[in-house]
Amino acid sequence: TEAVARGGVQISGLGGVVRNPHGIAYGRGQGSSVGPAAAVAAGLVPIAIGGETQNSIQTPASYSSVVGFKPSVGMICRAGIIPLVPSQDSPGPLARSVADAALVFRLLEGVDPRDLATLAVPRDLRGGARDIGGIRLGVPRKAMAERPDFAPLMPLFDDALSRLARAGATIVDPCDLPSAE
Repeated sequence: TEAVARGGVQISGLGGVVRNPHGIAYGRGQGSSVGPAAAVAAGLVPIAIGGETQNSIQTPASYSSVVGFKPSVGMICRAGIIPLVPSQDSPGPLARSVADAALVFRLLEGVDPRDLATLAVPRDLRGGARDIGGIRLGVPRKAMAERPDFAPLMPLFDDALSRLARAGATIVDPCDLPSAE
């Protein structure tokens, strides 16, 4: 409600308005990790940790032109985090490069007795950055890939999908959801 009252910008209770360093306005509902994403994009910090229930890392990362992803629940300990939805919430890295995000993930990933979800992750998922044969990726063409503002990036996106498929990932393309709009 406070964000709506101020023209749709994201508001921090401590620091006020979070502004995108690239000049693209963060809109209402664009994820709770806009602060960490903006800090990485502005070069204030080399890496940050975001909190994710549903799209709270990916959207801010996308709008900030940084790398961010949500690890599967249980890959990184959630001790000290108050989850919105315990079955979905996970901390995840935000960084300026894929290599940095992967390094942060490798440093944080692992079993921790303070979070029982870390005990439930199958061992064959650990270190999965090298073996992606069990990964299945859906491409929401209508909601994301066919957007006119993404057109200049689509050759790079499609090349990345091809590389992932060659590495063993299953690509479901398109994977459009009726409710995506």
